[in-house]
Amino acid sequence: MEQNQIFQSTYHETRNCKSTKIYANGYLAKYPTRRQLLYEDYQYQVRQESALVKAFSKLQERLESQEAEKEAEREEHRHQMEEMMKEREADREALGQEFMSMMQATHVQASIQQENQDSIPPQTQLVATTATGTSTSRTTRNSAANKTQTGQNKEGDTRLRFHL
Repeated sequence: MEQNQIFQSTYHETRNCKSTKIYANGYLAKYPTRRQLLYEDYQYQVRQESALVKAFSKLQERLESQEAEKEAEREEHRHQMEEMMKEREADREALGQEFMSMMQATHVQASIQQENQDSIPPQTQLVATTATGTSTSRTTRNSAANKTQTGQNKEGDTRLRFHL
């Protein structure tokens, strides 16, 4: 095969011809048989198929590497989200504890104020207004009077207001 190519190139150089016609090598030239032509065609197809398989394997490797990178990014993102959720939960817990301590402090302060108020009996002023517009007032220390703001007697014409 190489000999034929060398002969053809040498023939074209010496004759200065530009034709692509294949010249025979004298009476010793052999034309390729059908079997040889089929074998060459088969070899060409094998080379083409192997090139396609290589290209396909490269594409498959690249696709796998991209998928692995995406999975790593997803895992990193998932890890970041978990960290953020932990931080939020810790912040929520800290705020809850701060709120509870404020509520306890408020409750303790309210208890102290209540104890101070209980030690000094409250004075309540009763003001009664009749339907005619006259009012009477009296001061009492009864805590039951603090429970109702307005009330009516049995006839329905007297209103009572209690002021602390």
